[in-house]
Amino acid sequence: MGAATGEVIRLGIAGGGIMGERIAATVARLDGIEVRAIADANPAQRERLGQAFGCSAVATWEELVAGGEVDAVYVGLPNHLHAAAACAAAEAGLHVLIDKPLCETLAEGERILAAVERAGVRLMVGFSHRFHVELTTAKRMLAAGELGAPVLATDIIVDSAPDGPDWYWDRAAGGGVVQLQMHHSFDRLAWLLDSPIVRVQASVHERALRGAEPADVAAAVTLTFANGAVGTSAASFVTGYDGDGIVELAIQGTHGHVRIETWRSIEAQTARSAFDQHQRRDDWLGAEVAEFAAAIRERREPSVTGRDGLRALRVALAAFESARTGRAVDITP
Repeated sequence: MGAATGEVIRLGIAGGGIMGERIAATVARLDGIEVRAIADANPAQRERLGQAFGCSAVATWEELVAGGEVDAVYVGLPNHLHAAAACAAAEAGLHVLIDKPLCETLAEGERILAAVERAGVRLMVGFSHRFHVELTTAKRMLAAGELGAPVLATDIIVDSAPDGPDWYWDRAAGGGVVQLQMHHSFDRLAWLLDSPIVRVQASVHERALRGAEPADVAAAVTLTFANGAVGTSAASFVTGYDGDGIVELAIQGTHGHVRIETWRSIEAQTARSAFDQHQRRDDWLGAEVAEFAAAIRERREPSVTGRDGLRALRVALAAFESARTGRAVDITP
């Protein structure tokens, strides 16, 4: 069940797409962990990645899990395959780093968590926003009470990817903006405010893209947190142009506020001070992978758990239900 202290963690990558390749490149410059195998259905892609990272390349995630070459698996597959791959990896005694969302249904999520618990392996969900330097700064301020009691949080994610995989906009494969993007928002808001989301009211805009059935390309959700704070989360993801994207967050408390431009800056004002923090480089993915590796070596839970992934999934499913019925939906913490 994985590497002991001092041993190199052998990582397999299930899905050599955009994030799978980024994970491989990140691992290549970290100590104590290395890529041993990559699985991808595209022969040219897996051969290219195998050569680039000096590892074996197989066609399916099933071969990767059964191959005996790895201690841990990164699951970067289309969303509808997450549950099967994660459960199989856990049953094979492999630790799992899974890209968000955890999976598509609550039943799948409970099966993943049960498989991980039975096997005694580590499960971490790739909520990468928790590792961005501007988000960690905001978290420290909120945890220290510098902003007072939170009253409002508003989050926006605007993205476009004309050359992205077709499954991104295929509802049957787990596509659509709520599953692809808004899990980040639901997780980071609950994490920053240290309070679960307990009520949502949502609207979605659907379009048929890339020949698939209509999927949600934009969504707006009103949120209520257990601590009484309120907020909004809005996201859109289209194919018609190649844009830089907008990922912004603002939180106000009774004694101050922060405004975050993800990957770039944080601005803060409190009753006692005001400051701007900007960065030119932020190794958020390196920090995420390093935390996963540390949890394996130290035989502890990672800082982002499967339960965190299940919590964000509950909010996403409640948002879908609210959009369908036109009514607010309560969520049991």
